[in-house]
Amino acid sequence: MHIAPLKAFLISSIVGDYIAGKFFPEYARDPEPVTEKTVEREKKYQSLLTADRSNATHIEELAYKEAFDLIRANPIKFLLTGLIYLPRLNMPVNLKGIEISHIFVDTYRAIPSILKIGMLLAVFITWFLFVAIVFYAFYKKIHLWKSWGVMLVLIFCFNALYILASHAEARYVLPVMPFYFLLFGDFLANIKKISL
Repeated sequence: MHIAPLKAFLISSIVGDYIAGKFFPEYARDPEPVTEKTVEREKKYQSLLTADRSNATHIEELAYKEAFDLIRANPIKFLLTGLIYLPRLNMPVNLKGIEISHIFVDTYRAIPSILKIGMLLAVFITWFLFVAIVFYAFYKKIHLWKSWGVMLVLIFCFNALYILASHAEARYVLPVMPFYFLLFGDFLANIKKISL
């Protein structure tokens, strides 16, 4: 995989496809960072499944074996690429639970570009400030394992699982999002105690 698609994907994961498209023209229209080999592998397994659905278990075993071989061949690349998915997984979502990464791409042409960028930056900065506070509160609660441990393990496992074992989509983290709000609320309560 070339480094440019990864950079574009990282920018997209932090501030959306529209802004990433300003740095990497045409990226916003086709925002998934894949290689020709990835597409070939995907088509190969899809054609095998289409040809014989009764053999689905064997085909999945072949796909997993190939995936593990690729991971063993490049574990550092696998981990670093997975970390790029962390902001994508924790991206703001719309009211339907769909990440807002693609908002404004080829839409709302009457709105000036600078206004679109400003709105996106306002949303993403506010949201990722919230997420940063949540992860800071997460870190501060590790020593209170008896009372916060289950919640911390669930948050960690959801994030680790989806950034490393799947392509990350913001809707996947929604089951642990109430814990984010609890950690954020606890952080605010502690600030209030300090200021009193």
